[in-house]
Amino acid sequence: MLNHLAAAKVLDELLLELIEKGAAVPAQVSEDLKAGRALAGIALRGPGDTQLEARAGAVLEGVEMNLLSQAEITAGAAYADGWQGRIYAAREQPSQAAPTAYANRMVKGVPKGEHWIRFQTSELAATDPADFGLTAKAQEDGFTLVYGNKNNISAFLKEIRKKLGKVGFQRDS
Repeated sequence: MLNHLAAAKVLDELLLELIEKGAAVPAQVSEDLKAGRALAGIALRGPGDTQLEARAGAVLEGVEMNLLSQAEITAGAAYADGWQGRIYAAREQPSQAAPTAYANRMVKGVPKGEHWIRFQTSELAATDPADFGLTAKAQEDGFTLVYGNKNNISAFLKEIRKKLGKVGFQRDS
């Protein structure tokens, strides 16, 4: 079995390096890389599904072709050949064992319709969420869940960013 997850990781590194070099990488290539990584992860959890593994391989090979041709255009054939060798070596690595149990990433305790964010408790020490009309709950993993109105969450995040010195950060949602 080829290690598609390791290959996806190397393709991720190549994608980032090409973007740093100013290459025009289509958004579809990035989306295909995410899809290929997801398919490879699912195939790893359910070994024996050869169709899913083949689909992951096909999607990642398409991404590889696109990125390697961009690498050759941007930095030359030797650069692209070096990356191709790294991708091949990653595919040949033994696959990691699939996780035995599914880790539930569902956040519990947020009322329906509320917006939320989780912080490490140490980052919240200087700012009280209640000052922004928000509710905070400590969780057993050392994080604090803060929830409430979307505008209040935004104001709270802005204040946290000021205190942490991360003023230029923009949130997409």
